[in-house]
Amino acid sequence: MIIKRLLLLLTCTLLTASSLVAQTSEAKREAPVVNDCWPHSGSVNSVIELKGFRLGPDAPESAKAFVIQNGIEIPARTGGGASITNDSLNGSQTLEVILPEEVVPGPAQIVAERNGFRSAPVTITITEWTLPVIKKITPTSGPPGTTVNIECENFHIDDEIELTDGEGRIVRDYQSGGSSDGTAFGVSKDSPEGVLRIRIGNRKFGKGQFTPPVEFMVTNDPLPLEVVPEWIKAVAPGQWIDIQASSLAPLKHSEQTEVSFKQAGREIIVNAPRPQRPHVEVPAVLSPGDVQVQARTWRNGRASSWSAPVTLQLSEKPLPPYVQSLRLEKGTWVDLWPGPDRAARFTAAPGDLIVMNGQFPVAGADKLKVLLVRLGEVMELDLIESDENAEWFSEVRMKLPANIGSGNWQMIVRAIDGTQHVVPIPIRISPK
Repeated sequence: MIIKRLLLLLTCTLLTASSLVAQTSEAKREAPVVNDCWPHSGSVNSVIELKGFRLGPDAPESAKAFVIQNGIEIPARTGGGASITNDSLNGSQTLEVILPEEVVPGPAQIVAERNGFRSAPVTITITEWTLPVIKKITPTSGPPGTTVNIECENFHIDDEIELTDGEGRIVRDYQSGGSSDGTAFGVSKDSPEGVLRIRIGNRKFGKGQFTPPVEFMVTNDPLPLEVVPEWIKAVAPGQWIDIQASSLAPLKHSEQTEVSFKQAGREIIVNAPRPQRPHVEVPAVLSPGDVQVQARTWRNGRASSWSAPVTLQLSEKPLPPYVQSLRLEKGTWVDLWPGPDRAARFTAAPGDLIVMNGQFPVAGADKLKVLLVRLGEVMELDLIESDENAEWFSEVRMKLPANIGSGNWQMIVRAIDGTQHVVPIPIRISPK
């Protein structure tokens, strides 16, 4: 009896230890991790961006945060964030935390919670409330309807943007949203031309104080694009390129959009086939290497000034097309980015429309083909653009033949120059 009882106790102990190990393993796998935050200090209603893993920015119902100060735990609102596609457990993520009104100046800690598991705390400093500091606005001019981004430090989620005209009359006064490094607003579509002065304040905590004003010029004159070279994908001479800009507002009323390419003392000016879309051909006579690029628009027969010159790198090898996501005509996007959460297959039926989103360095969809391949069979299909009025050439679609056989097919997207992209998951055809 004693031996049996000892064995029973030993069994219970082993099961308990095994359960604890399993729970500990699950906690390590599921618990959020906070490696850092930015900024490292803030005041009431400041936005602090947590950086780490498993923070849950895409699941607000399960993503929580708490501020711990002077032994008191205070719930904090969470906002949006960012995450790596197709790797929810081990891909880097961010989560915005809004400091609650109960905090006081001094040291504090923030912990993240997700699905009942908590992170280790990260330490911040709570400061006295001060006005944000506007660093710059982008763009500085534009037509009615332009979105203006305000880059600033020490922004608070309930700060207010005040807009006044050139005569000092308040045009608009409203509470803004934003992130740790700024906010944005839209110029009214019926706004008259002239100066808009922008200030940021806070009625509750700022006690009527506002930042020094910065000016935005509302104008219907033609304006150049502010080209952002860091956002532009390198292509080879003869391919097509998307000119990325801080704002596409100057294109909305452009009658003619020109891009200048300068290399080795020679300038070649190319017209965009669609003036409202910054998709142009890189002259084939250029050589791989550095090229200087500028852009301008035309309106009412008048040209804008040229944009500030930027330098792009032209590659030796052509850039192949790239598909980053797929969906059915009325379905949700399936992301193709590598990761453990990527779908194992994409399922469709004969006659379905498949929509592709990606980067296509060709003139248009008629310069692309889709090959559906399996053992002993190859089907070649045409592509058409989903929306010819879209700002970017980035979405194309095809219709599956009604007689396509069931089973797995490999999809290849091929450009007219012979470059191609193999979609990394099979297309599974199932009968309707």
